Amino acid sequence: MTTIGKRCSKLGPNLIHRSIQDGTMEPRFNKGHVELLVIEPWGTDGLRVRATISDNLTNDDWALSEPIHNPTSNIVITDTEAIIRNGNISARISDTRVQQAHIEIYRHTENGGKEVILSEKHYVVNAHNPGTRTYKTSDNNLYETELHFEPKISERFYGMGLNDTGTVNLKGCIIDMYQRHVKHVVPFVVSTEGYGFLWNNPSLGRAEFGNNLTRWVSEGCKQIDYYITASENYHDILANYSNVSGHAPEFPYWASGFWQCKNRYVTQEEFLDVAREFKNRGFPLSVHVMISFTGKNRVIGLLILNFGLTLNQW
Repeated sequence: MTTIGKRCSKLGPNLIHRSIQDGTMEPRFNKGHVELLVIEPWGTDGLRVRATISDNLTNDDWALSEPIHNPTSNIVITDTEAIIRNGNISARISDTRVQQAHIEIYRHTENGGKEVILSEKHYVVNAHNPGTRTYKTSDNNLYETELHFEPKISERFYGMGLNDTGTVNLKGCIIDMYQRHVKHVVPFVVSTEGYGFLWNNPSLGRAEFGNNLTRWVSEGCKQIDYYITASENYHDILANYSNVSGHAPEFPYWASGFWQCKNRYVTQEEFLDVAREFKNRGFPLSVHVMISFTGKNRVIGLLILNFGLTLNQW
């Protein structure tokens, strides 16, 4: 490990040490508590950002389940800033007037230019500055954490799984992150600013895409953890995300034909009669779905009393 021990004019009083290890940037800051901030190259044109006030980070990769092939990164550290770049994306850490270790994310274009695609919130008055990364002690040695980003009025967000928002563009929406029937949250969002963002945290929480603040909240975690990838086109963003989180399995041939689904069959014989009729007429029935009538104690009773254990007898 190469440790950079020089203290600098702005970062110096708050910086305990900065280090570079295997292309990973690891500064520690004293913000009333010691915060460990780690930024790593992750896959093609991607960065993983983790932060904690614990002594060490956890090694849980959560949704980032796929092995990555040691992407090359370029790290530059000066007296006033630290920058890490991986392909089309880079992150810059610096102090603002009231904010320590402020992060900005850039997307680099083919013509050599770059633009800020995501920035932590620019709080300009100390009295109104809760911090862009906050930690509140919770039960079971966990923290309630928040991550605040600067909003862009023209920015549009798409994704987050299946949620009853009534709109495709999630700008202005609050997404509660929990799983329920007909609500399936996938905490990955694609932005019209040219990036994809994964909140890599399996806890309960919420995402707020407000006009005055973009906020990600965890109700119980050991660290802030997110992945971001940048590109000028959506295809590459989704490809990069899939390559680090995993691809959907190939759709099986046996399920590629006709599907028959009915809300409820009262008896097993009714179910089997429909299946036999499809077979008699030569229809290529691949999947026959029975959705049981739901309600307290009704599903199990229906299956036991009327269906027994012989659903495969046809």
